[in-house]
Formats: sequence, structure tokens, C-alpha cells
Amino acid sequence: MYVCTVMTATDTQKPLVLFVEDDEDDQEFIALAFDRIKPNPRFHITSNGREALQYLSGLPANKLPCLIVLDLNMPVLNGVETLEALKSHKQWDHIPRVVLTTSNSPRDKDRCLLNGATDYLVKPNNMMELIKTIRTMLHHCD
Repeated sequence: MYVCTVMTATDTQKPLVLFVEDDEDDQEFIALAFDRIKPNPRFHITSNGREALQYLSGLPANKLPCLIVLDLNMPVLNGVETLEALKSHKQWDHIPRVVLTTSNSPRDKDRCLLNGATDYLVKPNNMMELIKTIRTMLHHCD
């Protein structure tokens, strides 16, 4: 799992994005894309929905992420279950949630949107498209 740990005082003022992704190759791909975005926002990656909820529980209200991006198919707590849990916690209900997945199934998209996803996007398979997708998602942090 890729973990971003180096932070300066200026870094703590940058927006924070929480990525919930179980695939280590996708985690690395996402980290590389974030490194290429200038100015690069802070990000944290968890491997499943349960880890994401635990991470959020440990943050003070003024340090919550501006965006949660999650995969659909994950072990322990999948994307839909994570969306349901996020929706049931008032302190997190305002955070935009984007599902970024390999599934282009209309049924999966409908389930996610009905359970609180702000948007549903299919994962791009090249770096330039991923950077473009992340930049688009970052508009939720404005």
C-alpha cells in the first residue's frame, strides 16, 4: 500500500482527498498521478471501507477530507456498503463521494448514486486520463 507521509506546515493547509482502493497497482497509479498534479493536494489511501471509516473517525471535524474517492469492488466493506455507512454519519454526510471503478454497469452506477455517491466514473487506463479525471474530481474541493 502506498502511504504519503512527508508533510510540511504548508501541506496541512492543502485540501485532503481520501482514496479507498484495495488494488496495490491502482494505489501506486493514483499516487503517481497525484505527484504530477501541481499544486499537488494531500491524499491518504486506505485499502477498504472499514479502514476508511476508521481513518475518518480519527480526524477532527476541521481536518476532514474535501473529497472521498472509492472503488466499488473491495473486500471487507465494498463501495456501496461504505457509501451507506458514510450517509448514516451526519459529520461525514457533507463530504462529496466519487466512485472510481472498472465497472461500467448502469446497475452499479444507479446503486452507488442511490446510496449517496456524488458521481460515478470508470477508471481510466492511462496516466494522462487519470490525471485529467483527478483534476475534474478536485473541483469538489473548491
